Amino acid sequence: SALQPEAMAQLQQEVSEKENQGAVWVVLWEDLKKNLPLELKVSPIAMIPHKSRLYRVILDLSYKLRLTPEEGLKSVNESTTKTAPWGAIDQLGQSLSRIIHAFAEVDDNVKVFIAKWDIKDGFWRVNYEEGEEYNCAYVLLREDGMPVKLVIPTTLQMGWIESPPYFGAASETGRD
Repeated sequence: SALQPEAMAQLQQEVSEKENQGAVWVVLWEDLKKNLPLELKVSPIAMIPHKSRLYRVILDLSYKLRLTPEEGLKSVNESTTKTAPWGAIDQLGQSLSRIIHAFAEVDDNVKVFIAKWDIKDGFWRVNYEEGEEYNCAYVLLREDGMPVKLVIPTTLQMGWIESPPYFGAASETGRD
């Protein structure tokens, strides 16, 4: 599905929007291969039909690149050292009831201020640690004859084993 013209066009548009938001970098493979980052891992993508737009981009971070039939490289998820605070993930979905409880606990004469942020695609609002961005690279689909470009996400990606706990910790910090 990722090679369908509509899928490639949508991916180009989404990557352009994310680049404008600072959520990805787009680099030419010809430039990058001259000085490869140690963390560079290139994972395949799929374009899955979706209810609110034509496709949803899925990055396969469990993909193992085979060098030979006997030898391969670890996937992004396999090579990840888990450091995220896992306790925060248990709190996802509990924020609203905790906010209501906090409101109920204040004195009647206290002014309470609240803000609501749209965290649509919330993982893409939490940045990677500097230098770790190259772990979740993928090829920007293109027409034949066009230069090969890699997309380097600067923010958490769905499918990375550490994204849910990091996002949960960020959400809990924001709630607090």
